[in-house]
Amino acid sequence: MNMKIFFTSSQRGKQFFLANYKRIQATLKNIPDVKLIEDDLLNEETEKFYEKLKLGGQKAYIDFYQQELNHLKTADINIFDCSFHSLSIGFTIQRSIDINKPTIVLYEESKTPYFLTGIEEEKFIISSYNKTNLETIVNKALKLAMDVRDKRFNFFIRPDLLNYITEVSKKDDIPISVFLRNLILEHKKKNK
Repeated sequence: MNMKIFFTSSQRGKQFFLANYKRIQATLKNIPDVKLIEDDLLNEETEKFYEKLKLGGQKAYIDFYQQELNHLKTADINIFDCSFHSLSIGFTIQRSIDINKPTIVLYEESKTPYFLTGIEEEKFIISSYNKTNLETIVNKALKLAMDVRDKRFNFFIRPDLLNYITEVSKKDDIPISVFLRNLILEHKKKNK
């Protein structure tokens, strides 16, 4: 079984952390049964990346946004390097959490993303690394993320209940699985 992993980081951060990004990507590619969802992060020069977006106009921005969301949804685990602070990456991390994906944030020891360190979510893993332990930290974080991945649970439901949760899902703009998961978590918290 291939586990799909999406790794990305700040395009602008490449000028400072490209070597780290490459090491993270290489570490992930060397893990058996891991399929890395390719991103343009390492393949495209930063200036060309932004120029292409600018020249493409609004459609290019929409396509890029949709592509990133698709990567997040397709992946089993999403990984981000936040050594370079980026509003876009922060937003993407939040989207990953919102769709209930195991989300790993890595950062170089001296570049703590203070706001992100306050996140308390079961599937959110944040770890610092240095030049000597980067590969070890990536592997440890990945193991933690694998342990918190969702397990598939199928069951039959009456049509009226299905209609109800479908309506709520649309109204609240969340997947049905997130709605059901939240109900279970609320019940669990209430009955502790």
